[in-house]
Amino acid sequence: MALTGDFSLQDAINLFSTNSVPNPESLKETWLTIVDQDGESNSNVNGGKLSDFENMDQPSGTTNDATNIEHDKATLHGSVNYNNVTTHLAVRFRWTDDDQTLVTNWNTTSWSFGGDTTPSVTITGLAENTQHYFTIEYYNGFVKDDPYFASSKGFQTEVEFVCSPPASVGLLEDGNGQWKVNWTAPSDGSANSYNIYRRVDGNDTLMASEVGIGASPYNINDPCSYGSTGDTFLMIVQSNCSGGGTASGFSNQFTLDCQGGEHQQ
Repeated sequence: MALTGDFSLQDAINLFSTNSVPNPESLKETWLTIVDQDGESNSNVNGGKLSDFENMDQPSGTTNDATNIEHDKATLHGSVNYNNVTTHLAVRFRWTDDDQTLVTNWNTTSWSFGGDTTPSVTITGLAENTQHYFTIEYYNGFVKDDPYFASSKGFQTEVEFVCSPPASVGLLEDGNGQWKVNWTAPSDGSANSYNIYRRVDGNDTLMASEVGIGASPYNINDPCSYGSTGDTFLMIVQSNCSGGGTASGFSNQFTLDCQGGEHQQ
């Protein structure tokens, strides 16, 4: 049996005289102290006999589907069978967006000690609209330089949803008793149509058929049918975004003057 990993036989030679050759069978009953890669004792990993390690059953693991996938994050899942081994158990996740090369260009979570059989973790800061791959890394028995890996799985992050409001919402009176509502379309192209509202005393009311308007400007006939002289309004132009959702832009406040069918800014 070849032992691999970061561990040391501490003071094992003191069990034998300097003039004798250690017996391999006796050596198998020597207690080991397991240490981390930095050489420090690991409080999560205790010592054991070589014969214990020699008889360890290999663990098995499965990489399960990712869930809660968004444009910049996802929750990774896995399952581990430690095959009735109850000590020196650990698992962690690896992931990458560099093909399926989980060797030279990967990210890892911290080791989870204690025998978690259904590990999961939410990772953030992922690139949007990108294929990612992940796997679980695990061991039982003792710390290893070459832990076991489950087969990798992939998932595609979503495209980030953007919905921007129209800019420079304005209101003009054209001299013929009509209002002309104008605005500038969002520069990111997220809006595919617009709705127009008026706000009175904090309440937003959709104006007649002003729904699904294709582009600026938009004329509103007979504005005084929506109020009386002295009423104060805000005009709201709401983007309907191609990815779903809405976003609103607001005009300056104005006061309706129906004596001449005009408004005052």
